[in-house]
Amino acid sequence: MCDSPMHRMAEQPGGNVPGCEMYSQVPAGNSTNVCPSYRGTYYTKELARVEAMVTKTRPDFVFWDIELWYDGAMDARAGRCSRCVAGQVASGKPMEAYLIDQATQSMKDLYDAVATSSVGFTMPVVACYDYHPYRNFYHSIVDFNQVYPKYVSLAQPSLYVAGNAQAVHDSIRGNYRLMKDKQIVPWLSTGCYGEIDPRKAEHQVLETLLNGASGLTYYWYGDFDTPLEFYYHAKALAQIAPYEDLIMDGEVLEPTGTNDKLCYSGIRKGNEMLLLVGNYQKDPASTVYTAPFTTVTQIKDLRSGKTIPAVNPIKLDLPKDEIRLLYITGK
Repeated sequence: MCDSPMHRMAEQPGGNVPGCEMYSQVPAGNSTNVCPSYRGTYYTKELARVEAMVTKTRPDFVFWDIELWYDGAMDARAGRCSRCVAGQVASGKPMEAYLIDQATQSMKDLYDAVATSSVGFTMPVVACYDYHPYRNFYHSIVDFNQVYPKYVSLAQPSLYVAGNAQAVHDSIRGNYRLMKDKQIVPWLSTGCYGEIDPRKAEHQVLETLLNGASGLTYYWYGDFDTPLEFYYHAKALAQIAPYEDLIMDGEVLEPTGTNDKLCYSGIRKGNEMLLLVGNYQKDPASTVYTAPFTTVTQIKDLRSGKTIPAVNPIKLDLPKDEIRLLYITGK
């Protein structure tokens, strides 16, 4: 279930009128910015709608997509919204802390709506678009550390980066460093904010799953506008599917090689590991990588399906904008 709660309040009868009670309470009375402090009738009806959706669909996952707090927060900070100013004064806290409290309360209310409508069923995994610790504050009022893991169970960085695999690598790796677990499911894209070269779908998927994520999702299905994007997505998953337990249970490494212009990723579990090296540069390149084993016993190139000589260190040649993906065992 992917839903945009709070956005939907304005669709209620009377809710799309400037100056409605759900908006910032400004002197001119003509705001259409949703107020972070609002908890009135429309808010209550919105939570009831969420409950009804969960009851009807029985989802395993509930992903929120909430992108409306910023303008209301700016009204509050500028002292324009009388409701936020009064609430902040009553709280005794600075406005920044007060607004974080309001966002946290909204996320709790949404979580409780899901929990209430899931009694007797399995509680869904709840998460929200672009909430993650690598960029801790969202829309200027959501503090990820206040809502995770109580009201969201995953970090969900937005990676609409036009196929920039290095950016995917950096975000997933950065979130994993901060979280120390794999509760990361990014939103990838094949076309939002820039159409990608379909080959980059493979790179994005592999950089995601070999740097600490436990899954992935996309915006938007309509951006899969060529069969090649489905093909390269499926290709990436087919290559690593036999190693799912290694990816999910293994230790995320931070490997390096002799060429520091390349992008290195790895996961190790016992005597086996996966290594991904990306050359996201303009020129062909090579590197030498030393595997964390006394002796390497097997190296399989997962993209070609061929076994290559079991040596350590391992020399790798990479054409420009290409990757190497190896399964390595050792002792």
